Amino acid sequence: MGPCVLGVLVLIKCIPGVTANCVEKYGGHVLDCRHNNLTDVADIDVPNDVTDLILDHNNIDKLQNNAFSGKCSVEILFMNYNYISLIHPLAFTCLGALQELSIENNSLTKGLRTKFNV
Repeated sequence: MGPCVLGVLVLIKCIPGVTANCVEKYGGHVLDCRHNNLTDVADIDVPNDVTDLILDHNNIDKLQNNAFSGKCSVEILFMNYNYISLIHPLAFTCLGALQELSIENNSLTKGLRTKFNV
């Protein structure tokens, strides 16, 4: 018997119509938009079946009112290593399914004392 080879197949496809070079992974449930020099969440279109949105390592500096409008299916949101210094209290409106938010290593200088509306 000859040598055996174990391979792992990861399906990755580019999303047409998305301004950034985002990659859809894991059957379309994860949209990975890391390292795209994005400055605004509005710069991307998020397909309805995406539950995990990765926006790490971009140039986003603030989250405006209703920043995630049209992205309501997101349950897990990563925005680490951006330049976020301001989050509007209504930024997460429509993210009623949000379960996890990670905003580590940003430019927030004051504690968040606002209750966000989702």
